[in-house]
Amino acid sequence: MHFASYYRWLVYRLLFGDEGFGQPAAASRRLLDIGCKEGRFSSLLAPMATLIVGVDVALPRRRHAGSGQHFVLGDGQALPFKPGAFDYVVMNDVLEHIADDGAAARCAVAALAPGGRLWLSTPASRFSVGPAWVTARFERAWGHVRKGYAPESLIGLFSPPLTVRLEIWPEPAFRAMQLPTWIISRMSMALARQIAALCFRSDRRAWAAGRYIKNLYGHLYLSGQKLTASDEKSFQ
Repeated sequence: MHFASYYRWLVYRLLFGDEGFGQPAAASRRLLDIGCKEGRFSSLLAPMATLIVGVDVALPRRRHAGSGQHFVLGDGQALPFKPGAFDYVVMNDVLEHIADDGAAARCAVAALAPGGRLWLSTPASRFSVGPAWVTARFERAWGHVRKGYAPESLIGLFSPPLTVRLEIWPEPAFRAMQLPTWIISRMSMALARQIAALCFRSDRRAWAAGRYIKNLYGHLYLSGQKLTASDEKSFQ
């Protein structure tokens, strides 16, 4: 697994573990990973779901296909699934790559069954990994089509019809180490993941203390749950 995906995995588990992220499910569940790449991130979610479907516009030839894991070549702006087909949807650093993020948000919500849950991460509006020219070069290399999101704009894409919870994750250590860790990853991805884990521990302390959050230099993490029919009636 890429060191950046591993770092995100650690943050997701911290923020949303109480909602079932990464935890064994008591019943059969279906999970959709939008922007799955080679599928290593969603393979870690196998305890949650008996069926995992990964969708990407450019699936690599070499994929990590675990038990119950399948891949579909598709676009997050027009998903080829029936409404309500999945209990969970994951969008790990995807929205910033999609031109019509509104369409992507609507498709992700439509794919969720009533009571289902969506988790996502995306850069905040002032995301930075160093000087402006370094950040811009990284973002071009990563294929970002927009700088990032303010909390209220990201929430507005999903709420309603989801009830959402948003966390601002400042990640000062991980951002400072992004370039050197990338260089190290070219020689040893395992060592790069170890550095990412150390960064996570430092950033966890910064997040818990509320430091750097208002600067919006890091990432936003959103959890949203789709209302059930009974929930909708109670709001009427």
